[in-house]
Amino acid sequence: MNRFFYFLLFVIILTSCNTEDSVQQKDNTNVDTKEDLNSVYSPSKEAQLLDEYVLQIDTNKTWRRGESLFYTKDDGHSNQVAVVIDDSNYIVKIEEEYTLPNSPCVLRNVFYFKNAKMVVSKEYFEKGDRFVEQVVYYNNEKPFDAKRRDAPYEEELEYVDFYKTTPKKVSYQKAIRLLNAKEEFETNFQEFIEDEGTLYMIVGENKPNGYYSSIVLQSIPPIIAKLRKDPKGMKGFPLSVTTEKVKVPQGYEYQVLVSVSERK
Repeated sequence: MNRFFYFLLFVIILTSCNTEDSVQQKDNTNVDTKEDLNSVYSPSKEAQLLDEYVLQIDTNKTWRRGESLFYTKDDGHSNQVAVVIDDSNYIVKIEEEYTLPNSPCVLRNVFYFKNAKMVVSKEYFEKGDRFVEQVVYYNNEKPFDAKRRDAPYEEELEYVDFYKTTPKKVSYQKAIRLLNAKEEFETNFQEFIEDEGTLYMIVGENKPNGYYSSIVLQSIPPIIAKLRKDPKGMKGFPLSVTTEKVKVPQGYEYQVLVSVSERK
């Protein structure tokens, strides 16, 4: 399938739903004992304070927000992150969304930070035919408390009580790599695709079946002109890009190039 259309397909159909395929991503999921499942969650004072902190972040509309590129793989993986940055230029929230092969369902990890350290993580994923929300609380990035609830659908989670579960740290390193376009999320030139008069540049990691991202070109800066002269010979050329998201009436969302330079 054409990479551009594969990318666009995922932008359009990202919705929450249930599928057993999603369990593949959660090989670090906590295994709840019978005792856990029957134990009503009673929050500690420290966890209550962190819940209040999370609410402050989620309801603040003045802090800056940013997004990574949207990446896909030909096998159906997709990943993107959004961040919230406070007035002191600290990242206070990272929200990572991803899909798995053979499923359009959106799964999420949300990380909250205070003084540059993670204090709360939230995971939204599927296990069997249930949708799960799992919350872990941290002190100096070490988990000390956790709660969990599940329902047939994500929309029903808010009506279900939490039960306690074993605290286990959730890593945010992949989200950081995605945000910084590092390792598997590098923005190396791959190819150009033209469709109905619109030119797209594909960037991604330099390996077969790796992550890639599609960017609309509304102008041709010198470095893009250089790549167009010899696209095959320049494949893999390291780039640094900034983009903005643009929605069109048809419901599509495009990543439009704002600036581009050689990555040193």
